[in-house]
Amino acid sequence: QLEELKKQLALEGLFDASRKKPINLYPNAVGVITAPNSAAIKDIIFNLKRRYPIADIYFFPCQVQGENAPKDLLRAFNLSQAYPLDTIIIGRGGGASEDLSAFNDEKLVRAIANSKIPVIAAVGHEIDSTLVDYVADKRASTPTGAAELATIDRREIELHFQDAYEEMEQSIREQILDLKEDLENSKEELKKLLKDKIEMLKQKIALRNEQLESLSPRGILKRGYSITLDSNGKPITDAKSQKIGNKIKTIYYEGESVSTIDEIKGE
Repeated sequence: QLEELKKQLALEGLFDASRKKPINLYPNAVGVITAPNSAAIKDIIFNLKRRYPIADIYFFPCQVQGENAPKDLLRAFNLSQAYPLDTIIIGRGGGASEDLSAFNDEKLVRAIANSKIPVIAAVGHEIDSTLVDYVADKRASTPTGAAELATIDRREIELHFQDAYEEMEQSIREQILDLKEDLENSKEELKKLLKDKIEMLKQKIALRNEQLESLSPRGILKRGYSITLDSNGKPITDAKSQKIGNKIKTIYYEGESVSTIDEIKGE
């Protein structure tokens, strides 16, 4: 039955390369559809934040195996279509073929085919294959691989900036050498030209510094985020780990404050 369904969907063109959408490697927001508290969601979030921390992550938790998994996956996928996402990652970790059967559901496959947002499938391991893998715009062998397909690595951006900076330096050296030949005949003109060039380059360097700053932890703090530490200096990521009366420290872009917990909310 699975092979017949695969042939039918292929004949309809749902797996054609011509209909696959390109992935935006500089996303503002990435949606993730998988099971809560799973290794898959932890791996995806960790690698997205490591590679491209300025992207927002929208998580749509659902069941990924069992009798209700197909309907729950479809519900989560349909919900994701209402959000301002650049890319959707859907998948789970490895397992037996019957454990992955929810990703062969015809309704889910057709929903992905009609998605207005590019979809990356990350179901199981390299050897695993489901219909969702065929219909998705990109297929990753693992959840970690999906995060790598969804974004460019910030280290690549930094290398691009470094290359651009070096090219500017080389360009300046070449221009200075050329200008020296005409220095005696056009001294005043040369001074004005160099002043304009240096000012322009300062602006370019300042712009690139701002872009790099936005990728750094301080850049994130500058946008209004903060880091809260417990009495041992460790970051607090779960309110339930704290107790009323505990002392906590909050670090801002400029300065820090010490507080006492008066109330804790579970969610």
